[in-house]
Amino acid sequence: TLYRNYSAINYVSVTNPNTETLGAGLYHYIYNTTGGTNWSTSASLGTFDLTVNTATPSLTLSVTNATYPTVGTINASESNTGDSDVNYTAYIDGTFHFSGSTINQLVTLSGSSHTIIYNSTAGTNYSSTSITRLLNIAKATPTGSLTITGSVWTIESGTQVTIGLSESN
Repeated sequence: TLYRNYSAINYVSVTNPNTETLGAGLYHYIYNTTGGTNWSTSASLGTFDLTVNTATPSLTLSVTNATYPTVGTINASESNTGDSDVNYTAYIDGTFHFSGSTINQLVTLSGSSHTIIYNSTAGTNYSSTSITRLLNIAKATPTGSLTITGSVWTIESGTQVTIGLSESN
């Protein structure tokens, strides 16, 4: 019979072969027999320890650049199982903005290059990790126009004229 435990006591019988997904930790296995007609009883035919290490979470992060004042986009996600004790968060330029396993956000940012970080905390089965992208918001080109009273830009000396500027930025 094949037994497994997660500590030095409380062994439980498992299938042979044992094909299940285990969480991170150290597992002790022991194989024994109760004997038979031609075989003696053995409390320990074999033992071994199995170490299951924590995994690195799988994260994705993409951004869409823009020109001010158009919004940029941040799309982040994770596809890990057994991670109910792991938190996922997104930061813009070092400041917390969003949390969750899936983030799809439109962001209005200043004309500059912005550092986006999507990270995870450590959990029972996962280590912490992060992924970084740059979100570039290009500076806009200002627009404007000059206006003049009348319709000509050439006048005689001594003529009064009003010139104005209009812009829509």
